[in-house]
Amino acid sequence: MTRSELRALKAEVRNLDSRLQLLESQLESQLSRDRRSILLGQLAGTIDEAAGAYVYGDSNGYFRTLGQLKNAYESGVLKEAESERWQEFCSYLMGMGWAMGRLINETKPLRKLCMGVAHASASEKAQVTAGDLLEWAAEKFGPLSVTHVAELVEVVSAFTKPGQPLVCVDDVRGTISAQLRQQGEQQQGGQ
Repeated sequence: MTRSELRALKAEVRNLDSRLQLLESQLESQLSRDRRSILLGQLAGTIDEAAGAYVYGDSNGYFRTLGQLKNAYESGVLKEAESERWQEFCSYLMGMGWAMGRLINETKPLRKLCMGVAHASASEKAQVTAGDLLEWAAEKFGPLSVTHVAELVEVVSAFTKPGQPLVCVDDVRGTISAQLRQQGEQQQGGQ
């Protein structure tokens, strides 16, 4: 191999190395965007998780979306105690200004971000802040979505750990039950 051929080969290797670095950077950027989308979608999943924990109990392993729970209730699939807790959960959300139908519809775009792709790990969810969710919502859906996501973060803050809007408290049922009692006391005190 001549020196000129060797120089040309070295130049080609450098060029390939540069292209490889660019592709790696683009892939890392895409993976980062994908993870942010999945974590943003977990906001809807957190609401689903809390509803399931309230209706079925914290340790039974059921997972259903709000829409699936609503359908189970309407079709009579839920046991009597589960139906009562579903109604309580709906009342609880109404006390926060959220009708169940509205909440189901408004979480659909978020739910699509994490369903069918993957879910976030517990450690990933624990690291996400409300600010992260608002930033990612603006990136993914535009500035108007920030208000919408902020409202959903407010909903989940009632049954998630402080500063961790994707991590439900250990006793969702107890937390929501206490808040329902408090809502009832406030309503009785206001009459």
